Amino acid sequence: MKLERFSLLYCLLLFCLFSCTEKEEVSTVLKADFILSETNGKLVVLNNGSVGYNYRLNIDGERAKAGRLTDTLGVFQYGGNGSHYISVCVYNNNGDKYEHHCKDANFSIESLTPIIDWDVSYLGDGKVQIVDDSKYINNTFYLGNLCGYLLRIGKSGILHFDRNGSYTISLGDGDARTIEITDLPEAEPLQTFTGDFFGETNPQFKNLTNQFYCSYGLLAIAYSPVVTFESQDFRILLRNNQSFYPTQSAYPDLLRINDKYEYFKKVFKLGPISKDDWTPLAYNISLGLNSYVNILNTEGSSMEIVEVEEVANDKKMIPEMGDKAFWVTFKIYADLPDKGIIDGYFKTKYLVY
Repeated sequence: MKLERFSLLYCLLLFCLFSCTEKEEVSTVLKADFILSETNGKLVVLNNGSVGYNYRLNIDGERAKAGRLTDTLGVFQYGGNGSHYISVCVYNNNGDKYEHHCKDANFSIESLTPIIDWDVSYLGDGKVQIVDDSKYINNTFYLGNLCGYLLRIGKSGILHFDRNGSYTISLGDGDARTIEITDLPEAEPLQTFTGDFFGETNPQFKNLTNQFYCSYGLLAIAYSPVVTFESQDFRILLRNNQSFYPTQSAYPDLLRINDKYEYFKKVFKLGPISKDDWTPLAYNISLGLNSYVNILNTEGSSMEIVEVEEVANDKKMIPEMGDKAFWVTFKIYADLPDKGIIDGYFKTKYLVY
């Protein structure tokens, strides 16, 4: 009996000892540190005395490597020169007490010598292929017929044109290739005017060899849809006033294609054009845009949209171009001081991309 009482007392003493004694927490001072080494585009991230359990390595805001701390935190091969941002964080392994420490730095890949090697070829039926075999450089291509448009083609891409003409593709540094297409059937003009243009009947507009023009194109890449036509050294510019990006420009991902369709449908409303929605400007080319007159501000002048037609866009100049396009017909009457009268119908095509 005495032995049983002694055993029970002994157990109680042990329980009190372990349960009543406050646990001693061991705190580790975390430290993240690294050294960067780069040769021929190969970046090596070396551990430089980091203290912790796990680590995570981010480059340019994206996770690039993670795991248990080791001597080499990561090895990365770059295909071109450029500036980047790296961050390394180390973490503890103390269960509920989560802690971390980070270090970040900027670095540049500068050891690669760019080799530019690219060309274009005509495949027939309006198709032009771009092949880019350049090394150590991420080329950005421009299609001169789509002002401001950046070609996102990777190493190879095909552009499909629907009419004869001269098409120029260039790099950002100005290196350019021009393709002449002459074997396509005659296509409907992208702009026509029927009526009287300062005494000239059904004039043939100037500067309309290609689809688009940067300074006075069929559809300038701008904050809003813009069309321009000219005859007798006089230019009419039609600009929609909605400050929005309906086309690919500096912000290519702002709108999806379907959103762009809906935007154009809202813009091209049948009926009279108001000064709140559109700004139709007329000006003498030799005097420049500063000489403009707002047609809707001249007495007796008027404009309206009389027809809108959605059509299939089978041949896409660029892969991102939409499956449909818009033909829009404007009725214009303008009595411009010291110049004369414009009275007729202007029809133009809007592509969605």
